[in-house]
Order: sequence, then C-alpha cells, then structure tokens
Amino acid sequence: MPITEQQYPIRGAYFAKLWIVFFILLLIAAGFVLYSMQPAADRVVCGAHGCRNVALGSRFLAGFGVLIAIVVLVNIIGMKVNFRYAFDDTTIALKQGLFRREEKYMPYVAIQNIFVSRGLLDRIFGIASLKIQNAAALAAGATAYTSRWSSGASRNEKQVARATAEKNSIVIPGLSTRDAEALRDMVLQKIGQNPTAGTGAGL
Repeated sequence: MPITEQQYPIRGAYFAKLWIVFFILLLIAAGFVLYSMQPAADRVVCGAHGCRNVALGSRFLAGFGVLIAIVVLVNIIGMKVNFRYAFDDTTIALKQGLFRREEKYMPYVAIQNIFVSRGLLDRIFGIASLKIQNAAALAAGATAYTSRWSSGASRNEKQVARATAEKNSIVIPGLSTRDAEALRDMVLQKIGQNPTAGTGAGL
C-alpha cells in the first residue's frame, strides 16, 4: 500500500506557525495604517534634503503587508483543503493548490537529492520539511543562484530558472522531524532498490 499523509500527517504546529505569521503581518499592516492616519503635521519628516510626507510610504507598506498576509491565509486553506501525497513502489505523487491545482509525479529513478530542512521557526515549533529534487531542479537551482549575482542574466532567465527548480522539486512541509527523517530514509532505500536510479529524468 502507498504511504500517504494519513500515516505521516502535516502537524498542527505547522498551521500554528502559519497563523502566527498571518496575525503578525496583519498587526504590522495595522500599525502602518494607524501611522498614516496621524495628523498631517506628524507625518512630515524633514532632513538635509527637505521635507517629505511619509503617509504614502506607510500606506504602501500596509498594503504590501496585507497582500502577504492574504497569501499566507490562502496557503493555510490550501494545505487544509487540498494537499495530498503518496509514496508507492516506484513514484512519489503530490497534489496541492487551492485556486490553481497542481499535480507532480517523480519516479525514484529520477531523484538526485533528498534532504530534511528545518528553518528557525521550524525548530521552534518542532517541525521539518522534506525536500526532494531531480537533476533538472538541481541544475535550475544552480542557474538561479549564479544568475542572481550575474549582471548579464536577464530577469526572465532568473524567473525561468526558479520556475524550473520549483517544478522539478517536491516539498512536504510541516512534518515532525522523526517523520521527515523516516520518509527520507524510506526514499533512499527505494532508490537503492532501483538499478537505474540517478538518471535525472524531469517531471
């Protein structure tokens, strides 16, 4: 039987982390809104190059904060409503997305890199992400990193490299560290059982 999110579920701590980020962003946005609503005299900043009204910048930052908060909220709902994964004998399948449904399939023979990732907030909440990449994702990631520091790389080239890396990667967030490591070890075992592993075929 395939191993799915039923056996290795997304932990509640992951959603708690997202909700905390969501409310912090809303509080920051509210702070900028309140600042922009102060009397005009209090919103004027003067310096060596003259005076300027900072209300417009505050409103822009408030709008940006609300936009990011909405993205986080959509991510929370999407993870609750439509996030499914399965590890069978030959392939990893991932289905996700709220408005734009996405399906990914990665054969074990195509996997080039698999690792457990834990950011600062992940360590605080005791969770981890399992990240799986094929050869195309590794090459695109290297291209994106190189082009980031290259003045000759166009914006479109950087976007294409990032999109390719994302398309050829599977990320399962919000696992307990033990579950993430268990899934990683299981995938490594599956790769070892595959005589053609490491071909690097794309999704």
